[in-house]
Amino acid sequence: MGRQRAGSSGRSWTPAALPVPRALRADHRELRQDLAVAIALGGRTGLAARHVEELIQPHVAREEEFAFPPLSLLGALARGEVVPDPEGALAMTDRLKTELDRLVGEHNEIAGALQGLLAAAQGEDRPAVVEFAKEFIRHFETEEDLLYPAALLVGMMLRRRA
Repeated sequence: MGRQRAGSSGRSWTPAALPVPRALRADHRELRQDLAVAIALGGRTGLAARHVEELIQPHVAREEEFAFPPLSLLGALARGEVVPDPEGALAMTDRLKTELDRLVGEHNEIAGALQGLLAAAQGEDRPAVVEFAKEFIRHFETEEDLLYPAALLVGMMLRRRA
């Protein structure tokens, strides 16, 4: 597996293979599942949901590649623990800093597609899909307001420790 971190609860990791925090992975999985349900409904709602899916797949892959794994270090950093070999995490936070505008731009594009899904779902009286589309947009706000800045702070903390 990897080296065990100091004060670990038994999970192990290596910086080159930092995990996406479980809660974020679960959120993404749930969003994809809800999107699949909307696609399966067919009609305008299904078509609009498919468009959202086409946009979201590469975006989520990028987030899970470099934006979210550094967040798995937050607990260790908050406890003042040593993070072995932080270079992998620093490479990810550097990439996030470089690609932040692109990620936010993708959010804007996907939010536009979600507005189309919202309109289609309202027109076809699909209240569950309407609520899902609204939740999806709030998910982007959480990423932009909290998660991306927190990941960048991980990089800043790691640099200060070096």
